[in-house]
Amino acid sequence: MQHNFWLYAIVDRVMRETSPSAIIELGTGAGALSSVFGLWGIVRRIPVTTIDSTMRHNPTILQKLGVEYRQQDIFSPEVRNLIEGQSGPIWLFCDGGCKRKELAEYAPLLK
Repeated sequence: MQHNFWLYAIVDRVMRETSPSAIIELGTGAGALSSVFGLWGIVRRIPVTTIDSTMRHNPTILQKLGVEYRQQDIFSPEVRNLIEGQSGPIWLFCDGGCKRKELAEYAPLLK
């Protein structure tokens, strides 16, 4: 989805209507949406993790927002373990560029 007003409106609505115990974003990109997730992490007091194979964002911003950035392949065993290891419902945001593969790989792990 292209970043526009509606994307951020949807994020706000989902966060207002659900109670995830964590947010995990696959595909950091420039970090704009990661920053929004970081703000919600602060409001909800939940961890936010974003994962991408290439750093294209300003790491200082995400650090100040408490967002954990992992530079690795989104299909690595470590990412799978991170998702499987969550104790409650999470928001897994698939934005890594291979949405079909991301959904096929990770949807069965969600609670």
